[in-house]
Amino acid sequence: MCAMMDYLKPPLTFAQQADLLIGRGLMVDDRERLIRRLSHVNYYRLSGYWHPFQQVDERFRPGTSFSTIWDRYLFDRKLRLLVLDMIERVEVSIKTTTTQVFTLHHDPCGYLHKENFDPVEARKLVPRKQTTQYEQFDLLVRKDIDRSREPFILHHKKVFGEEVPLWKACEVMSFGTILSFYRLLEVSLQQEVAATYNAQRVVLGSWLHCLSYIRNICAHHGRLWNRPLAIRPMFPSRDKRSPAPLFPAENDHIYAILCIGSYLMDFVAPRSRWKYRVIDLMERNPDIPTADMGFPPLWRENPLWSSPLPRSFPCC
Repeated sequence: MCAMMDYLKPPLTFAQQADLLIGRGLMVDDRERLIRRLSHVNYYRLSGYWHPFQQVDERFRPGTSFSTIWDRYLFDRKLRLLVLDMIERVEVSIKTTTTQVFTLHHDPCGYLHKENFDPVEARKLVPRKQTTQYEQFDLLVRKDIDRSREPFILHHKKVFGEEVPLWKACEVMSFGTILSFYRLLEVSLQQEVAATYNAQRVVLGSWLHCLSYIRNICAHHGRLWNRPLAIRPMFPSRDKRSPAPLFPAENDHIYAILCIGSYLMDFVAPRSRWKYRVIDLMERNPDIPTADMGFPPLWRENPLWSSPLPRSFPCC
């Protein structure tokens, strides 16, 4: 029973949901097709896509068709898969780089010992929790390792004991755990990691935080298209040596994340066609309002996107 006693809306059948939308002025070519769509994609999942077409009284603006709303839903799904593809590659690269940098300076199992991290960061309290940053990381990484059923982890524990070297442990760490690990690194090691991507260490940390947040949205099939970002990225300071002109003035929508992805992919997978797939998706969907995603009017002139499409895409 709902805790909110004043919430009296009854559940509706899929047919009733369809009729409610039609009654509010939504143009529908095929009522049965609309019912089928609603039976597989939750009404409130789709409501994020039709909300911009509604008036104050919840009626649809004249001329609003379900096909337009469905096209935006499909576009967002394709965008989400592209973003996930980029985040996967960046995550794998960050795990590799941080592992290499750390293990060349510390014992392979040194990540399990507090003295190998920045003492100031390690002592900081986690917001809203009575635990330090190091204690939080230690809890996360041990949980990742303990719950892993990967054969190489089980074999290592059986043969060598419970302490797993970082190059194995990183493979079962979540993005959140890697982010926590990066934040704890000594400043000099953060700088080494960030240099791999020609980034400032604090900026890279901000990007990883945002990508971890976006990854969680994508993993739960959340909407990206017109979603304001709850966690917003920091961009490089504007000096002659920084790539600041590449990044937008606004950082509150998905375009900012796409720019970060395009920038990082030039280091992570320079022969990838990822940025061209983003361009292609936008060109195939000219009716999608790009301003709702934070795209500036002349975004294609940005050096991140303006390089010409190759005659044939590389295979990777």
